[in-house]
Amino acid sequence: MVKIETGFCRTDELGTVLSQFNQEFIYSKGRTIEVQHRFPGILNKPENILVRRVGGVIVSALALKRVTWETPTEQYRATMIGLVWTIPSMRARGHAAANLDFLRSQLSREQCDFAVLWTTQPAVYSGSGWVATDCGRYGVLSGQPGIYSETAINRASIEKIQGIRKVFAPMRVSRDSAAAFPLPPPANELKLLLEPNAYAILGLAKDETYVLDIIGDPQALQVLWQQISRTGMRIHLNAPDRSPINDWVNKILQMDLPFKPLAMWQPLSKRAMNLNYESIYIPMLDRL
Repeated sequence: MVKIETGFCRTDELGTVLSQFNQEFIYSKGRTIEVQHRFPGILNKPENILVRRVGGVIVSALALKRVTWETPTEQYRATMIGLVWTIPSMRARGHAAANLDFLRSQLSREQCDFAVLWTTQPAVYSGSGWVATDCGRYGVLSGQPGIYSETAINRASIEKIQGIRKVFAPMRVSRDSAAAFPLPPPANELKLLLEPNAYAILGLAKDETYVLDIIGDPQALQVLWQQISRTGMRIHLNAPDRSPINDWVNKILQMDLPFKPLAMWQPLSKRAMNLNYESIYIPMLDRL
């Protein structure tokens, strides 16, 4: 009988899994920067990758990013799930579902409060304790190449960003000031635009600009947007409903960003059952 098992990646398996991730999510889409370089400190650690083995061969895998979700009064242990992959010949056989079931038990043992993933196929996860709700809005706005003033991403600028987040994002993913920012696909490089009371972290890919994180005072956002609009021909904006940036786009640019439901949540602890997941928004920069 063929042995089937689920568990965390071993050190000697890491290269094989990363090769599969890169083929699925990077090379096949015409991208070049590999996942281990896009998510430093995450994908170089086997304990952040869960695998499914059939006869000793890895046929399915996913990646984890353990974070702290902060509110004004509490902190929650959360885990993001991404890069869900199964070898094509083994798909539709329950291997990815088995990984997720194993992971739920593992995260409960770790006393994780909730898990979250983003998907365009929510039906795949329905009926397994996942809650589909997302307050994110998404739209593509017109821009143009031009001159804009960027700020170097370093310890000093990251500290300034942290200060702005504390004021304007009372609920947020905790970030380590010493850690490098990730580079989510399809971006090829990061840019930081910084004002005294607002900032935007952008991912650039040719003529496309992806606003990965934007927070600040409504008046400062207007100045910031003038800079953002010069970074590319198409500006991809993902923002939470009823946020200053969404309200500003609606009022000043007279554009109603449509809802973009992608997030799915799984409460794991008793106290997490009462969280209002409809109001939780995680910027693209922090996602896996």
